[in-house]
Amino acid sequence: MKRNILFLFAGMLLTCVLGFTATISYETKNATAEADYVKGVHIFIRSTPVKEYEYLGSLKNMGMQWTGKPKEMVNKALNKAKSNTPKPTVLSFIPNS
Repeated sequence: MKRNILFLFAGMLLTCVLGFTATISYETKNATAEADYVKGVHIFIRSTPVKEYEYLGSLKNMGMQWTGKPKEMVNKALNKAKSNTPKPTVLSFIPNS
């Protein structure tokens, strides 16, 4: 009985030690930020995601002109992206690319 309690206590102690020492090693920098999340898609404007992602294609010549309303432009591009790809998770606006 004492032996079982000793093993139980040792296991709990080991779990606690490992739990407190395990940390996520990601260093935040001045450029680290969170992206906007619209209709299930992360929106990056003149930036790139840190996490790897699959490139599905580009939206070229969308027939849009800048109206001064970013929300409207994002929604138009997002609707076009969703019609061209099955389930986009990232929409990245990179000028002149």
